Amino acid sequence: MTTRSGMTCCRFWTIAGFAALLLAAPLAGRTGVSTAFAQGAGKGQNQKVFDAFMNAARVLYGEQKYEDAIAQFEKAFQTIPDPKIWFNLGQCHRMLNHQEQALFYYRKFLEALPTIKDLPEAKKAAVEKEVRQWVDELEKEKAAEEERLRKEEAEKAERERLERERAGQGTKEPGTDPGKGPDVPAGSGGLTSKWWFWTGVGATVVFTAATVWAGTQALSYNDAWKKDWNPADRDNATKYMNITDISLAGAVIAGVAVSVATVLHLKSGPARVKGETAPVSLVPACDGAGCYLTFTLNF
Repeated sequence: MTTRSGMTCCRFWTIAGFAALLLAAPLAGRTGVSTAFAQGAGKGQNQKVFDAFMNAARVLYGEQKYEDAIAQFEKAFQTIPDPKIWFNLGQCHRMLNHQEQALFYYRKFLEALPTIKDLPEAKKAAVEKEVRQWVDELEKEKAAEEERLRKEEAEKAERERLERERAGQGTKEPGTDPGKGPDVPAGSGGLTSKWWFWTGVGATVVFTAATVWAGTQALSYNDAWKKDWNPADRDNATKYMNITDISLAGAVIAGVAVSVATVLHLKSGPARVKGETAPVSLVPACDGAGCYLTFTLNF
């Protein structure tokens, strides 16, 4: 039997109790200096061809030319399908570290071993024990190799993830220049985007228009009353004067409220559009000519 250590080889032959497993073809030992076994079957021309292939395979195996030995063993098997050749093929593939192929041929040999009639039962038991040990070792090596490959794939995926994260952190985002504030697009948080601003402006405009309209009506009815002294004109003039006062008060209150809210908003955090603040003012005022609102918005 071919073994990977001299101790294993000696242990096997001690247990087996013989120097050669087969008469003409001793089993390959783990030290790599033994030969593969297979006794030819059949007679005539096929037997001669079979023996030629087997002899060539044994020589190549002894020279550690395992790839060439595999080719000769396969040709021998095609000539006479002796199942003992599966052991020889398993040996060659094991020496080449072909785990899958070695396991395949060793298992086929173990399946066929009970049907091989030219091997004594004691020899079969010894061979089976040794081959099963090799199968166990190969399965462990295969599992360890698969685990190593799995870990390598996981480590590679983790490295790629970290590299993507570092690449993303190194990309400069818009508005991250330390010397400037963030660029805020127009209308994305500025004063003119606030609902209360336009509500206050709308209310101020509506009340101002109502003040102008009611004041005009009051003056018209007052002139009519002075002209014909009709009490109804006087009552209408008084009614529209009251409406004028109420509308004016509403316009003033709305304007003041918008102005105060605007000032507080600009002080707490003025919106920046390309680094510039948008000043807004809506200030009510009254003088001898009447009351009015001053609205300023610089874009």
